[in-house]
Amino acid sequence: ERDKKAQERFTRAQQKYHGDKADYDRVLKALADWKPIRDKVVALVAAGKREEARAMANTAGAEQIKKIDGYTEVVMTFARQKAEAFIKNANDSREGVRSLIIGLMIGAFIIGGFAAWLAARSITAPLASLKQVMASLAGGNNSVDVVGLERKDEIGEMAQAVQVFKNNAVEVLRLQSDQEAQKRRAAEAM
Repeated sequence: ERDKKAQERFTRAQQKYHGDKADYDRVLKALADWKPIRDKVVALVAAGKREEARAMANTAGAEQIKKIDGYTEVVMTFARQKAEAFIKNANDSREGVRSLIIGLMIGAFIIGGFAAWLAARSITAPLASLKQVMASLAGGNNSVDVVGLERKDEIGEMAQAVQVFKNNAVEVLRLQSDQEAQKRRAAEAM
């Protein structure tokens, strides 16, 4: 029963082994060749022939165990190398994904910063222009053009208000000019 379970385990392992199948076949053959030696040693011990059993175990048995160890080491070395390569590939993949995530985060930060800069610029530049227009109007320069009148946002509404201020300033000047002209005409008529 124990031999049958062991054989089943070795067969399952052989099916999953990705190395040279001949290497695994050598292990199985060495195990199969060891079984009659083991059985003979057990039979000799059972028959009371301990010295003969010991001699067989130390010669043929030891030689077969040495073969099994050698063949098994080849299979184990391959399995260790495959495992190490798998771990290295997994680590390389992890590092690649990590680098990609960091790169995407940096890219998102740069794009976000650029978008914020553009948004701020789309507000501050028109406000600075309106400020200059208002300063010119306050200084008496009514010939200045009001920028941003075409915009449909709050900046456009502010530009409309500045335009009203400019129109009123021009109208006040016109009315003052008309009033002065009327005073001159009235003074001349007298």
